[in-house]
Amino acid sequence: MRKGGFVKMKHHTNKKKRLLWIVTGIVLIYCAILLAAHHIDRGLSPDNDSSGYGDLTERFSAKYSINYKGKVYEYREKQLVNILLLGIDSRSDTQYSDGRYGSQADFVMLLCIDKQEKSITPIHIDRDTMTDVPIYGPFGDPAGSRVMQLCLAQAYGSDIAEGSKNTEKAVSDLLAGIPIDYYVAMYLDGISTFNDALGGVTVTLEDDFSQLDPEMVKGKTIRLQGKQAEIFVRNRRDVSDGTNAMRMRRQRLYMDEALSLFLERTSSDLDFIGNLYDSMSGELTTDMERGVLINEVYKYSRYTCGDILTLAGTHRIGDDGFVEFYPDGQSLNTFILDTFFE
Repeated sequence: MRKGGFVKMKHHTNKKKRLLWIVTGIVLIYCAILLAAHHIDRGLSPDNDSSGYGDLTERFSAKYSINYKGKVYEYREKQLVNILLLGIDSRSDTQYSDGRYGSQADFVMLLCIDKQEKSITPIHIDRDTMTDVPIYGPFGDPAGSRVMQLCLAQAYGSDIAEGSKNTEKAVSDLLAGIPIDYYVAMYLDGISTFNDALGGVTVTLEDDFSQLDPEMVKGKTIRLQGKQAEIFVRNRRDVSDGTNAMRMRRQRLYMDEALSLFLERTSSDLDFIGNLYDSMSGELTTDMERGVLINEVYKYSRYTCGDILTLAGTHRIGDDGFVEFYPDGQSLNTFILDTFFE
């Protein structure tokens, strides 16, 4: 009979129903396992030949291996160290802002360090790359992911450290879930500090910046000093065709020279890294302790640094009027396997 909104049953009926629910639950769990196994088998099958970008992401059969087109590739865990370098489009003396129009990562470069080959491969990733970005609710709770420009991953964090970890996750997911060991994120004002610590970086100006600095005339070879370095690597709207692609080209020109100078200074001056870290302590954030960073840099300072690589793909104008970069699926898969797996 019903009393107070509850149904009162005899005791022996409860026992039978309880047993029935247990048996039903076991059957459902068993069926779910069979379905999951069937789904996984189909996803890893050699016949699943999707060439869409990112189709390696869900193909891990173990922690650091990929089963792709019937072949297992092992991540070179003992050989590789991956360090993510980020350039944030805000200054250290301004309040960090989050959300859709918050701070963004204007510069994204992954250093893939091969301890066996004693080499460094810099990978310059377009900030406008369309990829899955982890997003969070108004109270910081995970709210899944959304396809958007990679640079926006930085805005999903209450400070530069949280935003950088979110960008790190987005880059890792873009590259099939490879582990990223460390990140180093630098504010805008850190560009000038870094540049001047190297004694200035020499470049030949392929574009005209004279409206921003009268000395920065197209065709001139100049050793960038102070604010000039920031102008060269950051400004784009009033320079050349105004695209991020052209800015990335300038960033690569700058980094080619800067990395060489950086490695030279590091190998010749044992105090250089420690002094640089201390002078930039308010302009950068990293998940490496000071001692670890110094040791890691000196360890790799004598490695050969290769050419800066970029991902193949196409640029489009999105529905919101902003530029979007779409990596070529097959090229991305080949690049991931060749660079990080064996």
